[in-house]
Amino acid sequence: LKLYLIIFKVDVITKIENKNQSPIALTIGSFDGIHFGHQKIINDLIAYSKKNELRSALMTFMPSPKSYFTGKNNQIMGLREKVNYLSELNLDVFILCKFNKFFEKITAEHFLDQILIDKLNVKSIFVGKDFKFGHQRRGSIDLLNKYHENKDIELVTFEPITKENERVSSSLIREKIINNDFKSVEKLLCRNLSVSGNVFHGDKMGRTIDFPTINIKYKSSLLNGVYEVTTLHKGKQYIGLANIGLKPTVKGINRQFEAYLLDFKENVYGEYMKFDILSKVRDTIKFKSLEDLQLQIKTDIKNLLELQKKK
Repeated sequence: LKLYLIIFKVDVITKIENKNQSPIALTIGSFDGIHFGHQKIINDLIAYSKKNELRSALMTFMPSPKSYFTGKNNQIMGLREKVNYLSELNLDVFILCKFNKFFEKITAEHFLDQILIDKLNVKSIFVGKDFKFGHQRRGSIDLLNKYHENKDIELVTFEPITKENERVSSSLIREKIINNDFKSVEKLLCRNLSVSGNVFHGDKMGRTIDFPTINIKYKSSLLNGVYEVTTLHKGKQYIGLANIGLKPTVKGINRQFEAYLLDFKENVYGEYMKFDILSKVRDTIKFKSLEDLQLQIKTDIKNLLELQKKK
């Protein structure tokens, strides 16, 4: 069983082998994007925990069960960004479980008894009324109610959360992203969609056509194309263009994020950077030559500057 406890603010990662001594109130789920609905649940959990002298905790899985079974990665938010954002919300504990064959086979009762109660010392559970868990998703609210009655585990359930007459969900946000409706995405996330990671050395191809790029690994299949982006570096905001996905012109086989920032001359290799995604400029195009790509980038930049003037 690979189960890790990440404690915020002290940046300690410990493998859980014995029973956690501090009782916790726990919520469970993918929490991809940590959108408006997630934020409300987490804030309610934190308030409840403080009132009842418990530590607030969130459990999630990597990869998500859906990604594990489908083999597809369309996550909205990377792990490090998720940890950073949860820390800003003042959650006490983040529990990351590696989803594998153990979790694929575990029964709902085993999960409750041997992991949540015996190892994690869970006293309260916060979940939606449609929550399913355990092998073949056989665990449900009915089972949790039995544990509430027989083992004195407090159960707090919540109805679907809506905003502007829409049920807020990670699936809805993915749909808005695919449809390039980034204004709605911003409303649902309560912030801009972003991509972040450590800058690594790429193939340096951008330099050969006078457009050096900042490269970050990006494994999700959610974003594909050229996007308007902004980033904050040393207190200054920069705008630019990012190609996200594959690079068919140079026969790229690995998905990544490549950003060209206007008037940016800093050496940022190895740095952690975060880019906000503001709009989609165009789809990915396979050009006949690097010269054609260079001309298109110049056109994209011209269009970007015109867009900035209108804001």
